[in-house]
Amino acid sequence: MAPNADDASAPLSQLVRDAAGMVDPTDSLALVGDFEKWFEDDDQPAATVPNLERRLAAALDELDPEGTEPALAVAAAVVCYLATMPRHAPRDAERVIEQALRLQYGDDVPEAIAAWL
Repeated sequence: MAPNADDASAPLSQLVRDAAGMVDPTDSLALVGDFEKWFEDDDQPAATVPNLERRLAAALDELDPEGTEPALAVAAAVVCYLATMPRHAPRDAERVIEQALRLQYGDDVPEAIAAWL
């Protein structure tokens, strides 16, 4: 799903599915699928989830405690980005990922993520 004005009221589960689809469009990364399952029943509007970044980080810590799957960190960054309700969000996955990483890390993207991209 391309980001749009409806993201403001989209449930967290939907934004996680959208992020996972952008990061792993072939559905080949098991941990990204596990990330989707972690939030599959969370129907609270993403924009109203308290401590969203902490909840996402807790899921990442549980699913990938060693931090060996950079796609998970990218998916979490995309969820955070989409939950900010960007007014003029880009329409393609590559641009959404770029904007999400800029929001999450600024100019200091971790080396493992940069290599994954």
